[in-house]
Amino acid sequence: METIGKPSFGKYSGEVIWPDRSASNVHDDYTPYWLSPPEEPIVKNVRSAEMAEYISKVIESGHTIYNFVGEREVKFFCYPERRQCEALEFEENKEDNIVYTRNNEKYSAMKVDTNLKFDVIYAPSSGFSGEYLYHLYGHENTKMVFFDINKDSISWKKMVYDFRDIDRVENYWKSKDHVIVDDADYKPIVRDLNEELFPRELLEETMNKIGTPEFIEFDAVIDPIENLNIDTDKVNLLYFSNIFCYNYLIHRHPVDVIHSRWNEYLDIDNCIIGGKNLFRDEVIHGNY
Repeated sequence: METIGKPSFGKYSGEVIWPDRSASNVHDDYTPYWLSPPEEPIVKNVRSAEMAEYISKVIESGHTIYNFVGEREVKFFCYPERRQCEALEFEENKEDNIVYTRNNEKYSAMKVDTNLKFDVIYAPSSGFSGEYLYHLYGHENTKMVFFDINKDSISWKKMVYDFRDIDRVENYWKSKDHVIVDDADYKPIVRDLNEELFPRELLEETMNKIGTPEFIEFDAVIDPIENLNIDTDKVNLLYFSNIFCYNYLIHRHPVDVIHSRWNEYLDIDNCIIGGKNLFRDEVIHGNY
């Protein structure tokens, strides 16, 4: 058997051999069942990527890496019960001042199977999922409402609309001391796919159509739903992305409270609910 030396299991920056991967995942979009050597080696550069050197060396040696499927499939039920776990402690103590300037989930997963055009679209201020949904399901008079528990996230999105210069605003926020900017650079494939599906020119065109959106500071789990001012005489789209399955959330609220609030949203009249529920299921549910 070919030896691979002692590659690092930690974060690695530099050149790697890019592997082929399974088309499906154990969960989410970053847990393939296997990684295998490509027919033709493709070299890419990565930055601070976990276990990248180790994976690259194994792939370069001609071996396939298989996932821990059994363990991965029960991760949601396992992690909250573990003790002395570095990953768990990280989630418990995670800062809430993260500004997501790009989406770390694929736009292609946000499709609502409907021919409806919505009168009001609600979406998190993080990234540009709201703009993408507006592009697909907005009409000329659709109102765009951004909500978020994070004041910094709302402030960032307000500045994007005030200055209409996405890169300049992002660089400004990256220079701030008290804020962590997440631009999803650790998911280059997702970023590239999103850019292909919703390129910058189309994003800026959609922002111009939106005009001046409304912003609401809102905790989706504990704040009164009435704070969103949902008019059930209109056709509404309320998109949550991954808010309800965010690991950070599990450490802030009991599971039954999170699940109960999700079910309250499902009962709103004249409203389609989209996003992942507590159990990471992609949900599109509507009463209209």
